[in-house]
Amino acid sequence: MYKLFQHIKLAISDNRTQWVALLVEGYSANYAQLWKTLGYESEQQFELDMRQSRKVLPTASPSKMSR
Repeated sequence: MYKLFQHIKLAISDNRTQWVALLVEGYSANYAQLWKTLGYESEQQFELDMRQSRKVLPTASPSKMSR
């Protein structure tokens, strides 16, 4: 049961890391206690995930969209 819990916890953490920048940058969901709402244990952990997630955040290029 402990192994299952660890796998679930890791999957949640990975998913949160992948989506945090999209949530903040794409949907403007940024407020003082957002890190707590998303389940982070510290604001520093939230900022670290934001930096990692921003590196892979998909962006739309207007020049590619007009074709």
